Amino acid sequence: MKRTSRYPIIAALFLLATGYAKEVGEELGLIPTGCGSDGARLEATVNGTSWCADANLTAAANGDEILVNGITITGGTLTFQLDSMAVGAHPLNEGNNSVLLTTFGLPYLSTDTDPGVITVLAHDTAANRLQAEFTVTLHTELDGSTREVSGSMDVTYVE
Repeated sequence: MKRTSRYPIIAALFLLATGYAKEVGEELGLIPTGCGSDGARLEATVNGTSWCADANLTAAANGDEILVNGITITGGTLTFQLDSMAVGAHPLNEGNNSVLLTTFGLPYLSTDTDPGVITVLAHDTAANRLQAEFTVTLHTELDGSTREVSGSMDVTYVE
């Protein structure tokens, strides 16, 4: 009798179970069906695929800048170091308002040669709340590939 590996079957069952668990969690209200909530949302489209900070979202300010970091359930991250917080359009590049995306361990960064734009829609310093939309092409030096990222944030930050 020929013995076959059980690993592909186990992997397939795991993938089915985790997908089913997510559906059940959403139905029970344990996992939100949308992306975040007012004051706690970072969502984007990365190369045409929806991205949501559905595992963790942290925003902190030190007076001169705000750091926003979102993590997906699958471990991807999207991080903004924002120097410009006034309402209006600002560049996203290496020197000002930098962006870092990690996907499967690959870092993609904003660059000075291909800047994006972040538009701050509202910044309430009394409530520590920032709302913005962004679009940027991020680059990795590892293989020269890019990621087109556009989305929005509505975050409440700590000081």
